[in-house]
Amino acid sequence: MQEAEEMYLRALRGKEEAWGPKHTSTLDTVNNLGLLYSDQGKMQEAEEMYLRALRGMEEAWGPKHTSTLDTVNNLGNLYSNQGKMQEAEEMYLRALRGKEAAWGPKHTSTLDTVNNLGLLYSNQGKMQEAEEMYLRALAGYQEAEGNHGRRVEDLRVQLSALDANSRSSSASMTLAGHTTTHREARAQSQSNRSLIGVLTQENSEGSIRRRRKRDLILRLLGRR
Repeated sequence: MQEAEEMYLRALRGKEEAWGPKHTSTLDTVNNLGLLYSDQGKMQEAEEMYLRALRGMEEAWGPKHTSTLDTVNNLGNLYSNQGKMQEAEEMYLRALRGKEAAWGPKHTSTLDTVNNLGLLYSNQGKMQEAEEMYLRALAGYQEAEGNHGRRVEDLRVQLSALDANSRSSSASMTLAGHTTTHREARAQSQSNRSLIGVLTQENSEGSIRRRRKRDLILRLLGRR
């Protein structure tokens, strides 16, 4: 991480000197720094980079350009990780509307944001809304990648965890004399939602990390 940060900062200084702070190539490096800081858990620094990149991209390309929308989606990811649910939803919905207009409702980038909304709603305990987003994303990924694509498999894991969380919550509310206390049921519900949140958004992870996380979730769910 430290070496990557040094390289990005060196590239940023060079691009600012050569092209200026608002050049689109400079802004790409700013956005990449935001991704790096987010991965490092440096949330304030990440937000500063994303907001700088967003302002520059809106000025250079306009608010509906796909590169602008990618940064909007990244801000949604950041706010979700910070627990700023309202801000995250606003960013995701803005990104979704823009991507639907630019690429259509079935484009995989559009579906990535649909999936991100599902993750957000699941973490908020909005099970019905989460399921709707997951099912929409699953249908789209199946059409684009087939039944055994990586993202299709991820969605199946998320839907299984969502179902387990819903059944756990229902049982704790309806079964009298159950040995699980209300506090334990809430803890289990939060644990299941955390498992879903492990599946990270597309823009910030490689396929190797994503497969490892999916395998971890499958083991924790008792399916491997």
